[in-house]
Amino acid sequence: MTYEQHLDEVATLLFERYDQSEEDAIKLVMAAQADD
Repeated sequence: MTYEQHLDEVATLLFERYDQSEEDAIKLVMAAQADD
């Protein structure tokens, strides 16, 4: 699994399991990436 695929999986889990909107889930993943 590539890093990008992993981030996509994380965004999908946030969207599906934690009732985040798809847009918010992507924003959270992007913010986490920026903190690296």
